[in-house]
Amino acid sequence: MHTPPWSGNLPFRFMARSCDSYREWQTYYFEELRQAESVFDFGNYALIENAWESRTLAVKVGHIHYLLKEGEFSFDSLHQITERAVLESFDLLVCKVYCSDVLANRSLIAAGFSCVDTSMIYTHDCVQVGRSLPSASFNVREAEPDDQGAAFSLAEQSFSAHFGRFHQDPNIELTRAHGIYGQWVRSSFAGYADKILVAEEAGTLLGLSIWRYGSKLEQRLLPGLAHYSLGFVSTQAMRNGIFSALTQAGVQLLQQKGYRIIEGPTHAGNIPVQRVYVKYGWKPADATATYHLWLKK
Repeated sequence: MHTPPWSGNLPFRFMARSCDSYREWQTYYFEELRQAESVFDFGNYALIENAWESRTLAVKVGHIHYLLKEGEFSFDSLHQITERAVLESFDLLVCKVYCSDVLANRSLIAAGFSCVDTSMIYTHDCVQVGRSLPSASFNVREAEPDDQGAAFSLAEQSFSAHFGRFHQDPNIELTRAHGIYGQWVRSSFAGYADKILVAEEAGTLLGLSIWRYGSKLEQRLLPGLAHYSLGFVSTQAMRNGIFSALTQAGVQLLQQKGYRIIEGPTHAGNIPVQRVYVKYGWKPADATATYHLWLKK
């Protein structure tokens, strides 16, 4: 009920060494997808409504998932899925693929999809000793329920100049795109997140970071994997080390709970975040592209 759209990540091929093969990880992942409600099965493809995005965007949104190796993506299958989506009254189709999968990217473009986001996936090895942070005037602590209102407002303000996939899509009003991140925060306080950290000074929230433990499937196949879901800082408080502090505090928290690898996606153009990642020992692991196709406008 509280699952934002970013929960539907591709199986992490950079973690394939943790199970017998990436193909095995894909198979388990895909079988779990087939258990979802409102799933339309196309063999090696599946179309699933993303209820969170549908509610937030006020249109019916479907995500296309697939069980394929690079070079196996089929334009004909994509056409079948699109035709079925029209019959099922979907408004928007979303598909995320690896940037290196040339056939998948070309097939989506040929089918009329538009690329709205390119993301880098970074990972942090919790075994490594991280750099210490300089002293600061602000405090980082775990969020409390009473923080939700201020966190919601801060998210909408912080992402007002963002350039993620919702902002890049010309069919989504910018005001609605801004609001999506506030809804993401609200869902996190409602149970989506496992840990939420806030940075504050003199009772004012300056930033927030959201963290998730590995899913049940990940705990079984990829033990030790956790997720950096979202981090942001007030536009009035940037360049003061707040994002670094929120990130390092989250890493330390998950490390204490026994997690070994943390993955964190960020937009390919978000250079400040990537600089922080690199500075504190995160390493680039992969890159993905997300495509949108509007069936109704």
